[in-house]
Amino acid sequence: MHAALGGAFSADRKKAIVLASFGTAFKESRKKNIDSFEVLVKDAFPDYIVRLAFTSRFIIRKLTGQGIYVDSLEMVLADLTAKGYQDIIIQSLHLTAGEEYENKVLRIAEQYRDAFCTLRVGRPAMMGNGEVDSHQESTDFIRIKEALQQQMPVLEFGQHIVLMGHGSPHRHNPAYEKLQAVFDRAGLPVTIGVLEENDSPNIEAVLRRLKGNKNVSAVILMPLLLNAGDHVLNDMAGTKPASWKSQLLQAGYQVTAYMHGLGENLAVQRIYLQHIQDAIEGKNSLTIK
Repeated sequence: MHAALGGAFSADRKKAIVLASFGTAFKESRKKNIDSFEVLVKDAFPDYIVRLAFTSRFIIRKLTGQGIYVDSLEMVLADLTAKGYQDIIIQSLHLTAGEEYENKVLRIAEQYRDAFCTLRVGRPAMMGNGEVDSHQESTDFIRIKEALQQQMPVLEFGQHIVLMGHGSPHRHNPAYEKLQAVFDRAGLPVTIGVLEENDSPNIEAVLRRLKGNKNVSAVILMPLLLNAGDHVLNDMAGTKPASWKSQLLQAGYQVTAYMHGLGENLAVQRIYLQHIQDAIEGKNSLTIK
């Protein structure tokens, strides 16, 4: 159990926290990485109703076909408006402030600017785009590094960890390079790459970096993703030639895959809890209204 947080908004107004996740169609991953965090938030902020929204319309449609219904962010905000909620925190569960965050969280929030007395958006785990002060940005990246270290095994000589993030399809997302710099400064054998081929560092850049280190003979693949869904099962650890595991094997490395999303990491969950608290207090978050 967590000590109750929150309380910065007016006590006599109806308050809600909306958890905005990309989502996943994999039941077990949803349970371990999203549903479990929703329970933590309800426990930590008992004065707030907590609602879950998925930002991926593809995931919502896929789940609907399975008889599972998850609301979009628009649907949740419209419902809260109709029910008279006045103080709203939208906490993005995206790892970075990439296109999904900007197009599916911030733009939707702006559409509801006049619907509530207060509307704030809690920052992603790794902001990295200048919207928060440089000290806070640096602190966030250090916290993510420390959280990731808690799930990393003790490495033997020749072993190296490769983290696979998503990246942004239509522009460069600098968050991954900033996190790489934090690991490099700490002297840790970690390489970060992104799934999007048009972003960087992609798998080709990852392979070049590994080949530049003649001591590396074995790779532990780990997702830099909240959910261990399709990207982890297929793009990271799948058996097809294009998967990262297959390409690393082809390059001559021994490969082990860690099949757990960051949502299972208690230290990562605590980072998001802190970002919710910051948004309630109006610190290093985006105030829509």
